[in-house]
Amino acid sequence: CKPCDTQAGKDLIPEMMALKTRAILRIKEFFVNAITAMRKNKTNVNVIQQQSLLRYAKLYHFLNKEAPTTAQEVKTGYIEVMSKLVHTLFKNYYTALMKLEKVVTTKQDLLVIEEDSLKSIFSTKIVFSKDKNVKGSETFFIDTRDHVLERVETEPVLIHVAVAENHKFCFEALFRSVLKHLVDAASNEFLFLLDFFGKQTS
Repeated sequence: CKPCDTQAGKDLIPEMMALKTRAILRIKEFFVNAITAMRKNKTNVNVIQQQSLLRYAKLYHFLNKEAPTTAQEVKTGYIEVMSKLVHTLFKNYYTALMKLEKVVTTKQDLLVIEEDSLKSIFSTKIVFSKDKNVKGSETFFIDTRDHVLERVETEPVLIHVAVAENHKFCFEALFRSVLKHLVDAASNEFLFLLDFFGKQTS
């Protein structure tokens, strides 16, 4: 007969169930504490993901198998914390990045000028100013903005380095930097989710 069918086995079943319940509670507490720690200021989220979560992914798999509801609570908590962290991260990054923009035009620049203002008083011929020093004359001037296409895969702009070196960037370069940072973050997070929550997670 099976061990669980013996008298000794039957006597041990309650003890084993109590032990499993205690293990489930301890595992949940461990993951909740690790996820909560991610919310603290100046916390390196990647370190917590690697050292406190991914390192013990098998415990989550055990939780998912033996206590699916509890596992779902852990997952929901992670999603809530991480979504707020990512939102705050990119909001702050974008705000800081926009301070590094090299202003080409302002709201005072005219994109369209009435023809009458461009005509000479002695002629009806339209004369366009070619003086690059005239405010607004370079509104559509590409300058080096197209160079961003050659550096699509380069690393995102590091705010502290750019500020220290007093660098300014065209809007296209800043926009590329935000997207590159977003793609990198999303890719890393996707790989973490597969490793920690498992390939079957939605």
